[in-house]
Amino acid sequence: MNKDCETNLQNETSAFRKNFNLKALNKWNHSHKLWLMAILKNKKISKAEKLIHLEEALASSSRFSKEFKCLFAYYWHWYCVHWKRLSSVLLLMLILLFAFMIPSEKDYALSLNKVLEADSNNPPSELIRLLSWTTEYAFHLLAFITLWGLAKLGKSRLLRLASISVLVTLIFSTLAIRTSKVAFGRLRPATAIKMECTDTFEPFNLKHKYHSFPSGHTSSAFSTTGSFFALNPYLGVPFVAYACTVGYARVSLKQHYPSDTIAGATVGVLASLPFIAFCRRYKKH
Repeated sequence: MNKDCETNLQNETSAFRKNFNLKALNKWNHSHKLWLMAILKNKKISKAEKLIHLEEALASSSRFSKEFKCLFAYYWHWYCVHWKRLSSVLLLMLILLFAFMIPSEKDYALSLNKVLEADSNNPPSELIRLLSWTTEYAFHLLAFITLWGLAKLGKSRLLRLASISVLVTLIFSTLAIRTSKVAFGRLRPATAIKMECTDTFEPFNLKHKYHSFPSGHTSSAFSTTGSFFALNPYLGVPFVAYACTVGYARVSLKQHYPSDTIAGATVGVLASLPFIAFCRRYKKH
């Protein structure tokens, strides 16, 4: 009887300690969340200082929802801190494209068809179509699942954050691309060939056939590639090659001009810079 009583007492004690620790942990998480929200809402604190606090929160977080919110906020504040440099790069890209490259694409039959030989006698292969399709959902979903699975197996916080960065980067790059497509309103090459007209821009056009500039598929391919490149530059090399091949596939399918893919690649790379910067600081500490 005494042994049974001692066993029951030990079980009750361990259960009490476990419940107490869970309550203490939940209380700490709640107070930490309120502290972080107070910092983010405080206008007296600079965005650069908020980035540091968000980095600390990401280094100590353990829940997907919290990590997603913190990483999303980290991206937003990183863009706000570096908006002048980002704007300068985008402006320089637009100036170069509209000054030198886009004028040469005015007549599609004389420019792209000669370079790519994408006429009716040389239709795109099924591999080209498959590469173009992968950037719709498959590549990003596979990247997220792979990184998340490796993070679970290796209990790696950085890999888990990398998997979440695939989603966050894709959100920001997609917003930038969709807004730009409507704003520029460039007619797709395939439609221009059917209409027998030259390169045309109709700003603020909501029709899909006027959404050529910039390339969304190329942008999403480069944005997801950025997550792998942030983990290890050598790991990112084959994914960079894949993203470049996607850009070529979109031009071969006559859905975009070469300048569209260059613009899309630029947006995708810029969208992934926050996580690249975070990984560099994370590895130093």
